[in-house]
Amino acid sequence: MALFSYWLYYFNLFPAAYHQLLSFFLVMSIACNLIPIPTYAFVLYLSHDYALWIIVLAGSMGATISALIEYNIVDFIMRFDRIARLKDTRKYQKFAVYFDRFSFRSIMIASSIPLPIDFIRIMAITRRYPKGKYLLATMLGRIPRFTAIAFLGSQLPRPKEIAVLLVGLTLAFELVRRLRKFMQRVPAAERGV
Repeated sequence: MALFSYWLYYFNLFPAAYHQLLSFFLVMSIACNLIPIPTYAFVLYLSHDYALWIIVLAGSMGATISALIEYNIVDFIMRFDRIARLKDTRKYQKFAVYFDRFSFRSIMIASSIPLPIDFIRIMAITRRYPKGKYLLATMLGRIPRFTAIAFLGSQLPRPKEIAVLLVGLTLAFELVRRLRKFMQRVPAAERGV
């Protein structure tokens, strides 16, 4: 899909006005648990440039592609015995009972809210939830999320500046958090290693 999108861009099959939308689609196609990108900022950034339904469609389709990639990678990783032992823990078993009862709705709700509760999607993969249902729940969950963010952005006076500021603050917060964690470590020489 990324190759197809690049091909569309390279041969100018879309008007130049849609290049940002194509880039947005590509970013959404890789933004998942494995590549955590703050997607809300990209939706805000485009909110004044395109119709709401176009942003929602491109974002939801891209998020569904990233969910498919994530499903395949996590499914492959779970084939290793050391990692598969995770399913034997008491917490996993307890949550699995809940997930099995409300799986489709849980995936859809986890996809719709902008809080990091991605463990539900990981649970779906580890429980070998049917891939088609998983992708449908992800897409249906992203529609209200992207609609709300794009609508909010269309109401703001300077959504592009706010989006850049939000990404900058997110990156700064993460950098400070990791730097603080690094500074709190005890050097290996002091631990006797």
